[in-house]
Amino acid sequence: MDIYKLFSRRKLGIVALFLLAPLLIYLISQSQSDHFRPLVLGVGEILFSLIAIIGLWMAAKQYRQISKKYHVAWLFLLIAVLSTLVADLFWRFSSNPRFFDLFISAADVVYIFEYLCFFIAMGVFGAQHFNRIEWLKRAFDISIIIISTLMVFLIFVFTPALKILQNQSNTSNFLLMLYPLADIILMFAVLAVLYFKPRKIYLIPFWLFLASFAILCVTDYLFGLQMIKEEYSSGDMVNIGWWYSNLLLGLAGLIQYKFLISKDNTEVILKKITPFRKWLASWVVYFPYMMVACVYLLFIVYHNADPNLLRQLLSGLGAIFGLVLVRQVVVIAENRQLLISLTNANHKLQLQTQDLKGEIDKSNLIQEKLSYDAMHDSLTGLSNRVLFTNRLEHAFEKIKRQPGLVYSVLFLDLDDFKSINDILGHNAGDLALIELGHRLGKCIRTVDTLARFGGDEFVILLENTEDVDVTLSVANRILVELQNPFLHNERKVTVTCSIGIVQSIHGYRNPEEVLRDVDIAMYTAKKTGKAKFEIFNIEMGTAATYQLEVEGELHRAITNKELFLQYQPIINLADHKIVGFEALLRWQHPMRGLLEPDDFIPIAEDSGAINPIGDWMLRAACQQMQSWSKNCPDADEMFLSINLSGKQLLKPTMVESIAQILNETGLNPHQLTLEVTENTLIMDEKVVAECIVALHALGVTISVDDFGTGYSSLYNLNNFYIDEIKIDNLFAENIAPGKKNYEICSSLIRLAGQLGIRTVIEGIEELNQLEVFTKLGCEMGQGYYLARPMLASDVLCYIFEEQTFQLPSE
Repeated sequence: MDIYKLFSRRKLGIVALFLLAPLLIYLISQSQSDHFRPLVLGVGEILFSLIAIIGLWMAAKQYRQISKKYHVAWLFLLIAVLSTLVADLFWRFSSNPRFFDLFISAADVVYIFEYLCFFIAMGVFGAQHFNRIEWLKRAFDISIIIISTLMVFLIFVFTPALKILQNQSNTSNFLLMLYPLADIILMFAVLAVLYFKPRKIYLIPFWLFLASFAILCVTDYLFGLQMIKEEYSSGDMVNIGWWYSNLLLGLAGLIQYKFLISKDNTEVILKKITPFRKWLASWVVYFPYMMVACVYLLFIVYHNADPNLLRQLLSGLGAIFGLVLVRQVVVIAENRQLLISLTNANHKLQLQTQDLKGEIDKSNLIQEKLSYDAMHDSLTGLSNRVLFTNRLEHAFEKIKRQPGLVYSVLFLDLDDFKSINDILGHNAGDLALIELGHRLGKCIRTVDTLARFGGDEFVILLENTEDVDVTLSVANRILVELQNPFLHNERKVTVTCSIGIVQSIHGYRNPEEVLRDVDIAMYTAKKTGKAKFEIFNIEMGTAATYQLEVEGELHRAITNKELFLQYQPIINLADHKIVGFEALLRWQHPMRGLLEPDDFIPIAEDSGAINPIGDWMLRAACQQMQSWSKNCPDADEMFLSINLSGKQLLKPTMVESIAQILNETGLNPHQLTLEVTENTLIMDEKVVAECIVALHALGVTISVDDFGTGYSSLYNLNNFYIDEIKIDNLFAENIAPGKKNYEICSSLIRLAGQLGIRTVIEGIEELNQLEVFTKLGCEMGQGYYLARPMLASDVLCYIFEEQTFQLPSE
């Protein structure tokens, strides 16, 4: 943090003034008389001591919330300055003569206590957590420096001083030498701080400490020389050094306090080592050896000196040599320990590397498998929808670069595959899908893409199909290949498929549009016969769009009352009396006009809307029939015929729904005839048979609509409770004696009579048809020649007015 951010220009000016204050006060004292000079000097000592006390107290107080350790360190600095102030007061203002004794003074004791506090403070600052060997190394380094320094002091301080003071008492000599020794101890503490690098004191306060202690040591040295030479007098210029020492300590405390209360103090306090501190750490390692070199240089220079001095130098050199030797042993032990640790770490790292490599290889294998599984079908191993869509997107990109390329897409759906799962089991179905994947792969080229979308759906992307015959050839090969049965437990299983084709993806914007249209083509192939292929065209898209729109509109047709019923009379052909009505569903679409059942019933069956529509139709027709029965006695003998789709008949709650409707409307069950197609009967024979039995139990009549056009007509008569058959109008077209349709109808009517099943002919459009079926013995008939469908409001009038149908000739 920049110091200029902590202090304004005004405050920096005040700091600069304080730095000049010791010099100014000293100059003022020199201009005073001998009587007032001590007073001015005393004020200066008190002032600068107070500045130091205030700054150190502020830092110590702020550290109390941050670090107890450094709080104690700053407190010891504060105590040291207080000790100095007390000693100065003893020195200058005590009236007791013994306090002015140059060598035996109570102030000296307090001064020495000051150094002790400084030493403790620096020791707390330098205390760090190191291992034992690191502590030993640093302790040896500091000891080498201290002994080397003692040697320097011995030659330049102690020896000259003792020569001068050889006539003084031992106590006086001890006290005189105690100050340089205290400075050496203080130097020891400063070295500890340098070596142990405290991290929670900012760089500027730290260097102010060092500057303060350096000034203190120099001042003590100058003071000692003056005292030895008996040249010191109160008010000497040496006092400025002590003042500056206190002033710098105060500034250090004040600046540290400012850092602590700043907004980003945490970043400041815990600041990583600055570049300067890195530089310091790099050369401080060599400092002990530099001091040893100085001692050896002194030995070379003073080898002819006094024998006592020479012995002291040799003793110091011996101690230094011993320390260096022991330190080297410690370093060797550390290096050996580090080598062992490094070897173990290297071995451990190798093992971890091997394990990590194994884990990475395993992870890569898993990743590859996951990537493969994400792009491939788990059963067949073929591409899945994701990968196929990706390939299709690449095809679009290639077409953008090369517009002449042509791609075709084939969509395959197996016909009646559910029956294989139901009859042979899902395992057989899975095996069939796997085998089918192999066979399809044989029908395409290596550049083409085969994918399974799930279930029994497969998709193929053919490349370079500029010639339409290439696509058709692949489709034909697939159909031919599937004619060969699969073998399952020595049982032959034949599977067919319906194929939709999009001949070219040109003009499409994205894969979704292609898959939409090829799916439409596939369903067209399935609806128009299965085991074939259809190429998508615009008409298919229009039909699909129509179906989608109608599906959405069907769900609101009932709510909007757009559906209504018409009723077509059913006539007894023997006496031409009205015996019943068939309810016919119509849809008055608000936009499309009147829609016949063929326009929306198949869509309703596909979308699931047939069930609510069928329930509505049953309820409305039964209510209407019951209403006619109440208003017309003859209607009690008539019946109402209603068509049921296969989806309705297979609904689990169908019988309960019809019973509820009959109960709610009050209609006699014998008046209700339910028509089902032959194809409905074979959808799920067991379920259908149970449903028909239950409906019979209700008293409802069961009729087979469009008889003769479905599958296994005679089989149905034998296996289901059938009360009535409605011969399809196709048999009534151009009917005449001698024709096949005549003989077929004659046989059907005769067979039905023998089985007790009543017969109804649909689609009587001409008199000839009426006469033929009357002659053949058909019981009932309906058609436009007899009566057109009519609204419910017209039925009662028709019953009253036309109870007996009148032939035109009549």
